[in-house]
Amino acid sequence: MSKLKGCMMKEEKKKIRLGYVVMSGIIALLLIVISCRKEDDRDAVLRNDITVTKRSADITQVGYAQDVVYFRLEAEQKFMENDSLMAAFKQDLEREKKSGNSYYVNHIRELEEKNRELKNRIDTYANNDLPGWEKFKEDFTYELTVLHEDYKSLGIRKKR
Repeated sequence: MSKLKGCMMKEEKKKIRLGYVVMSGIIALLLIVISCRKEDDRDAVLRNDITVTKRSADITQVGYAQDVVYFRLEAEQKFMENDSLMAAFKQDLEREKKSGNSYYVNHIRELEEKNRELKNRIDTYANNDLPGWEKFKEDFTYELTVLHEDYKSLGIRKKR
């Protein structure tokens, strides 16, 4: 009987061990399922963050695009004023019969070349350069202002 009792004890111990293994497996499976759900939740949060970031980037891009258009319109207005000032200056030269004077010819050529270069720079500026836009705008505004002042100061020198 003691052999039988010992055999039953072994069987019970095996069943208990098997129960522990099964329970451990079930717990491990539950932990995996729970962690997957947490990852799905984290993925959803990350997707939401990415969407919000994209939206704010889109808003920034739209504001940037509007700024570029507005800035180009302002620059175009200055270019038109420069053209008008140059046309008036050329008429004054014709009236004073100094249109062939090399000083004025060279001065006109320099101003018109600077004007063309600035027009070309703003026309070829890449619309997708948001980080460099503020620096470009600052430099361009300065150069255009200096050029515009040069145009406004055009005049015929009087002989003394």
